[in-house]
Amino acid sequence: MSKRNILLCLLAVFSPVSYTGAQETVRHCPPVCMCDNVERFAMCIDKGLYTIPWPLPVGTKMLGLSRNQIRNLSSLSNAEEDLKASLESLILYDNQITSIPPGSFQGFANLQYLWLSGNELQSLERGAFR
Repeated sequence: MSKRNILLCLLAVFSPVSYTGAQETVRHCPPVCMCDNVERFAMCIDKGLYTIPWPLPVGTKMLGLSRNQIRNLSSLSNAEEDLKASLESLILYDNQITSIPPGSFQGFANLQYLWLSGNELQSLERGAFR
């Protein structure tokens, strides 16, 4: 086994990054988050965040952002296409979200679970979950 292959194996086991595809696309976990590239989650809980930290590791299936200061979801439109394709669970409880603009979740084809309790939502606009 070459030194390069040994290094890649060690990185895969001990580093909070994700690897996908033949070109070994690598994206590090944001410093404020804890990520797992086996279980494919990124947890950024109780970090005082006002926005979603980008970029997230390739293939992230669960994103935990509870107990932060997030007020709106407009930054969801900045998500990488691979995140839109892979994300299944989005945890946003106990933030300060006041509205969900129409189309906020557009392109999140596999999103199955969305936690929004403990926010400041009073009403939802038509098309918020389209």
